[in-house]
Amino acid sequence: KVLFVRTSILQRKFFMMAEFQQRKTAAEQKVNILKKQLEILKKVAEQKKKEVEQAEVINLLEKNARLQEEISKLKTDLRFYEAQNGVKLVSVPSAENVTKKEALSDSNTLPIKDMPASSKKEKTAEPDSTKIKQVLPTDDNKPIDASRILMKIGKIIDVKKHPDADSLYVEQVDLGESNPRTIVSGLVKHVPIESMQNRVAVFVCNLKPAKMRGILSEGMIMCASTPEKVEIIEVPASAAIGDIVTCEGYPGDADVQLNPKKKIWEQVQPDFRVDENGVPGYKGGQFTIAGKTGRFSSPTMKCCPIK
Repeated sequence: KVLFVRTSILQRKFFMMAEFQQRKTAAEQKVNILKKQLEILKKVAEQKKKEVEQAEVINLLEKNARLQEEISKLKTDLRFYEAQNGVKLVSVPSAENVTKKEALSDSNTLPIKDMPASSKKEKTAEPDSTKIKQVLPTDDNKPIDASRILMKIGKIIDVKKHPDADSLYVEQVDLGESNPRTIVSGLVKHVPIESMQNRVAVFVCNLKPAKMRGILSEGMIMCASTPEKVEIIEVPASAAIGDIVTCEGYPGDADVQLNPKKKIWEQVQPDFRVDENGVPGYKGGQFTIAGKTGRFSSPTMKCCPIK
């Protein structure tokens, strides 16, 4: 009887130990699962943090690009209006030329005591504010290509027929500047006046303003053109008023105002063409707007000049 009791006690202890062992194993498994889940959560948190940081960086880069574009537009507009208001543009010599001139000047300078008395006297006068010249970078060394042409997206907010010319429209064009520009276009025979009103198009904005039958025109609308037909270049849906249009492969800052004596537009214009797919461009480089998608097009005309 005593042996039976002892055996029962030992069996009970054995079962209890086995149960404790099972519980321990289950607890360890749960702990391992929790550790793995914790690691996964850490990785997810790190990934989300990286994604948030990347999104912030992309957002900042986009803001920076927009600000740079706005600054570029403002600079271009400022230069245009300064030129319109008679501020003279003076070419800035390159640093290399300045260095050479300074070296020559230093080598030819005499000590003050050896200089003629007349040269020692310096005239002092107040600067004439009416003769202040705006100093701008020189364009003499820039290539003659599409980068010299300032093209912008504009909207025709008002259009009328020229009072003294049956073939001309007189348009008021919003180019994102402080005031609309007046632009005269010979499109009466090709585009109905209803299609001109509120039309968004590409305009050349740095031609020297010229009178057309007595009205000063401050730019030119870009059109696919043949002797028989003329069609306004259509812009992508993403284009906004004031956007600067460039040609792929031809970067650079456009001239403030093209010098008519140098015939830059006359040399560049023949290479503006619509290709076989109806896409406008310059020497194969398509019209484009920095940071935006979409394609410029000429809906019905192909393989023809742009004027």
